[in-house]
Formats: sequence, C-alpha cells, structure tokens
Amino acid sequence: MMRIVAIVSMLFAISVRDGHACTTFRLQGPDGPIIGKSYDWATAPGHLVWSPAGHRKRAFLPGSLATPYEWTVRYGSATFVQYGRELPNGGMNTEGLVVEVMWLNEADTMTTDARPAVSELQWIQLQLDRHATVKQVVAAAGDVRIARIYAHVHYLVCDATGECAAFEPIGGRLVVTHGDAMAFPVLANEPYAEGLASARQCVGLGGHGPIGKTTRSEHRFARAARRTGAPGTMTDAFEQLDDVAQGDYTKWQIVYQPKTLEIAFRTANARAIKRVGPLSALSAACTSGALFVDLDVEAPGPVAWAPWSAEANTRLLTTNFQDLGASKQERRLLAVLAAAAAGYPVGLRCGTP
Repeated sequence: MMRIVAIVSMLFAISVRDGHACTTFRLQGPDGPIIGKSYDWATAPGHLVWSPAGHRKRAFLPGSLATPYEWTVRYGSATFVQYGRELPNGGMNTEGLVVEVMWLNEADTMTTDARPAVSELQWIQLQLDRHATVKQVVAAAGDVRIARIYAHVHYLVCDATGECAAFEPIGGRLVVTHGDAMAFPVLANEPYAEGLASARQCVGLGGHGPIGKTTRSEHRFARAARRTGAPGTMTDAFEQLDDVAQGDYTKWQIVYQPKTLEIAFRTANARAIKRVGPLSALSAACTSGALFVDLDVEAPGPVAWAPWSAEANTRLLTTNFQDLGASKQERRLLAVLAAAAAGYPVGLRCGTP
C-alpha cells in the first residue's frame, strides 16, 4: 500500500500532456439530440465496453487517503476506454445519458474534505451507472469529490432531452454550468465561461469578429457553437467532427444518439463507420457479464461484441499507461499503476462490495 501511495504522489510530477485534447458538442437532430465527440490524443488503441447493471462498486483510488465512494449500478452503459474498464474516456447509458471528458489545463485538485471520492475518469462511469438525466447529475454533484490521479479534465454531460451541463474542477470546487447559463452546448479545452465569452465575439454568435479556422480551443468552440442552433443529422455531426479535428492527433470520432440509444464511431486507423445499438437490445443483467470490441475493427456496420476479456483489458491499459511516461522511471511507476487498474474490474461482483 505504501508503495502505491508513493507512486501516485510521484505521478503528479510527471509532465502531463495538453494542447491536443478533444471537442464535444450537441446538435439537435430530427430524432432528438446528437452528441459528437472528437477524441484528440497521442495514442490510438481503445475498446468499446458494455457494462451491465447490478454491480456493487467501491471507487478505484490507489494510494489515496480519501474514502472511496461506493455505489450500486442502476443502468448498463457502453463506454470508450483507453485506460481500462471502469476508467472510461466517455460513454452513454441505457437512459441516454452521455458523459464526455476533455483536457483542461485550469482543472486542479479539489479541496480535500470529508466527502467520499472517485478518480477523474471513474467519475464518468459513476454518472453513467447512477443517473438518467442531467438534472440528476447536477443534483448529486456535491455528493462526491473528484480525487485526481493524473489528468486535468472537465466534462460535458447531455441527456435524451437535449439538456447539457459542464462540470469543471476549478478553484478547488466543482463548477457546474447548466440551464440558461449554457448558451451553447459545447466544450473544448478552456473553461466553459472563457469559451463562451470568446464565441460571443464572433459573427453569428453575438459579435462581429470572424470565427477562427485554427485548432485553437476557442476557435474549435466557436465553430462547433455555430451549428448547435440549427437542425442536424448524424452525417452533420461527422462533418462537424471533421471541422474540429486536429490532424494526426484525432484518434476517435464518436456520435451518440441518446433518444434511439445508438452510437456510431470511426477511428484514425479504421475509417469505416461502425454502429452500436440500440443499447436496450443488450442484456442489462449483471450475471450476463461485460462485453467489448476493439475500436479499430475494420468491418463497417454493426459491431460484433465479444465477452469481456481481462487479458485484452490488461494489454490495452498497459500499452496506454506506458505511453504516458516520458522517462524510464515514469514508465516504471505507471506500470505499477496499470497493474492495479487491470485488477480492479476483475474483483467486481453482482450486488456485493
């Protein structure tokens, strides 16, 4: 245990990546909201994981002195993962709730208090496990503290009604922007308030200035915001994803349709569009077990799920954790953290801690 404590404390000294790190937006389609996510990062390998309802979970917080949050899973979910099952980069549940993550340099460690905690990526899984609407996520936002392990991030959460909210760990607390304050359902790599203020200066968004064409966060935010007020389709969402793409850094392009519980995606390595859903057709019984598919599968059309494999999960997260480290020492530290993350989902049980 002490070794894990030392390792996690040293991770904060690692030079973490930033800059090329994602855009998420909501369009309003003929069949309900459409959420697009451009995942821009240095590494590409990933899995799509189906997790059924019914598991009892205790937050994965290796080396932390915080009290881990505990919960029972209410809803099944499909999540996109690079750092292992239960630590997703985003996803959607069977109620149509979508949670997506983006890098944010300004995100900091939340003030330590008596509340139980989850890590920055498991916060995503917690919301998908427990909530059906943005209103529910907002209402429960104060129940748990985010204990950062590695990444400086913020989140965009949208539901099947089209409501969206931003959640940002800034200034030691979780800043929540929703309702009338969320003029444009978009999030990139600056605090929402800054993205909004910059967009308001642009023609068509409240100002008179031009909309920037670069990959800078404020330019991507404005270009995505410009289309959120107009009707859109899945095709429009993929076109918008191309518009905010960041060259070779764009690894995944994901489109969620919460009303129909369908997902479409393509990757840099496999450009054919793959389809998932409706999620309601997948077994939500805890005893049925998790499923997964490699994101880089070449075949277009519906994905072919396979039983979730601890071995495949370990290979994935070990590869991606190691890529985070620049030096030999960092990679050695991250290998220990990867081993702990790999073992976490293996211990999950239906209805038990």
